[in-house]
Amino acid sequence: MTDPETGSNVASPETSEAPPGPAPPTPTPPAAPAAPAPPAAPEQPRRWSGWKITSIVFGALLALLAVGLLAGGGVVMWADRTQRDAQGYLSASHGYQTSTYALTVEGINLGDTGAPSWALPSKWLGTVRIRVTPVNPSDRVFVGIARTSAQRRYLHGVKHAEITDFGSTHVATTSIGGGPSVAPTRSKIWTVSASGTGPQTVRWQTQAGSWSVVVMNANGSRGVAVSANAGATVPSLIWIASGLLIAGGLVLMLAILFLAIGLRRPKSAPSPTG
Repeated sequence: MTDPETGSNVASPETSEAPPGPAPPTPTPPAAPAAPAPPAAPEQPRRWSGWKITSIVFGALLALLAVGLLAGGGVVMWADRTQRDAQGYLSASHGYQTSTYALTVEGINLGDTGAPSWALPSKWLGTVRIRVTPVNPSDRVFVGIARTSAQRRYLHGVKHAEITDFGSTHVATTSIGGGPSVAPTRSKIWTVSASGTGPQTVRWQTQAGSWSVVVMNANGSRGVAVSANAGATVPSLIWIASGLLIAGGLVLMLAILFLAIGLRRPKSAPSPTG
């Protein structure tokens, strides 16, 4: 504006502005304290259902069965591979002596003739070999195989001894009787037989039915003392061993499955909230 007295321009107080300056700092509010974390929910105890307990018990039983099958298969495989002689027979030897007229193994049941051939014990045994050697090399010994019914007719009233346990040399002796009316070499009941001095061997392709083995002096005299060896080829032994091992492996896998189901940790149950 113009000063009327001096005629000079004078700044009006209403329109004058102060020079701009830095803005004062804005105060920072204090940080709010952090809220405490909620306490962790307690873990619920594992719950065992009836199904899980049953699964564990069943799995344990299957595991025991599997161990038995595998062990049996291993033993059979070992016998097949290591216990055969040069002719391929599995055999056992024992010495026997009796003061009677005959030494017998009676009533060897090789199955009913009406049964399926694959189910007959004769099918599994293959060829049977029996070898007897007299203790006195000069004695003439006899060994024969006959149907049990025919053998019992021949030895009816004859004092003889019976082998009842192939793992023992003990023989059960009949208490009464005398000598045979016919020497064994003259009887026609034998399916296979052999007689003479030194070792005598019979080989027999097994058949269904009940059979008996008889060892005597060739002339039917009293007092029999021999070393006896009995064996069989058992051609199916390798298949029996393989079947046991395969079955044992399958049962073991099933046992592991049941145990895994039973021992699997269940999900923790949610804790109740207020």
